[in-house]
Amino acid sequence: NASLLHIDREQLTDEYKALLPDNAESITLFTNPRCGDAYFFDRCNMTVCYSFDEGKSWAGTKCIWGGKSSYSAMCFCEKSQRIYMLYEKGNKDCCEFGISACEFDLEWLLSN
Repeated sequence: NASLLHIDREQLTDEYKALLPDNAESITLFTNPRCGDAYFFDRCNMTVCYSFDEGKSWAGTKCIWGGKSSYSAMCFCEKSQRIYMLYEKGNKDCCEFGISACEFDLEWLLSN
């Protein structure tokens, strides 16, 4: 029910490279529902976590959808410098609305 995406510094434009710490060779993204409950219908808070050390530690998170959610998949487009994500979401259950799409960039992800 999760997705993992690795983006090398060299794939980023200078504008987005400047957002990474100087010593970071890449950024790794991980998405999944962040509820502590493991029951399928209790999954919620689809969140993207980011790491600058290839997943050894996680520097921060951003919530994509606060309701119920399930499986997710991400990809990165070098041309647009955007991350595209598909995920299941709903209110009553985690698949009620089917598959949803969102997109974001590193500026949004790394902002407070």
